[in-house]
Amino acid sequence: MRLAARRDPLVLAAPRHMSTRRVAVHLLLRKGLFMFGAVVIVLMILMAVFAPLLAPFAPNATDMQHSLARPSAQHLLGTDNLGRDTLSRLIYGARTSLIVGLAAVAAAVILGGILGTVAGFIGGIVQAVIMRIVDMLMSIPMLLLALTLAAVLGGGLKNVVIAISISMVPPFARLMAAQTLTIKERDFVSAQRSMGAPRWRTMLGTVMPNAYPAVLVFGTMQIGAAILGEAGLSYLGIGIQPPTAAWGAMVSLGFPYLVTHPWLSIVPGVAVMLVVFAFNMVGDGLRDVLDPRLRGTQ
Repeated sequence: MRLAARRDPLVLAAPRHMSTRRVAVHLLLRKGLFMFGAVVIVLMILMAVFAPLLAPFAPNATDMQHSLARPSAQHLLGTDNLGRDTLSRLIYGARTSLIVGLAAVAAAVILGGILGTVAGFIGGIVQAVIMRIVDMLMSIPMLLLALTLAAVLGGGLKNVVIAISISMVPPFARLMAAQTLTIKERDFVSAQRSMGAPRWRTMLGTVMPNAYPAVLVFGTMQIGAAILGEAGLSYLGIGIQPPTAAWGAMVSLGFPYLVTHPWLSIVPGVAVMLVVFAFNMVGDGLRDVLDPRLRGTQ
């Protein structure tokens, strides 16, 4: 117990009568960076859901008479070159980023999870083929692969989600394969096999559910990477297409006015930075709490 206290004093702060789940929640609530990230994510979700109520103007409403207006009581963050309210587009851009981040990671988790589980559980030539394809895709940087796929598929929300999700499949597949290789050797899996359970039932009903917690923690951290990828694609002009509000496109649109109207690029850039940081901190906190080796309980 002394070693556990030295590695993580928060473990001793939790009352002894607490269940494992309550201890995990207790430890998370005491992590400042996790709480900061969670608050930012909750605010982003609320902003995305209630965008029509929070935005002072329609996101695509133009007013050329007030184009490139400076921040004022009417336009708190000014307007862009078409006279569109920057704050309204920032609020609606949260919806775009959240949809892309969640949808892309969810698709990557499902597809990568299936490929990794099949490769790790079956082994042999199946594992060799799947892992070599995954290795080939992992040799290409994620943003470069997403950029290539987006250029082939074209812009738009659906194609951006497809491009980013495919580029994120390899790390999920490798992680799931590693988890499957470990779990399939455990006693409860061997006992199920000895009882004559079909291989597919053991793989889908026992191995996969026990391997997914680590993948879900990793997926939480990858949501930020997906949002950053969407911002990069939109900045380059092959992501979310105008007039849809997207933070990356807003950064690109404000770049020519960086000297005279710096807030047009800085504000959406800071929004991307905060959200990516928030998801990374939440994923890091979940990893520390759910992994007993990092929590100091082993």
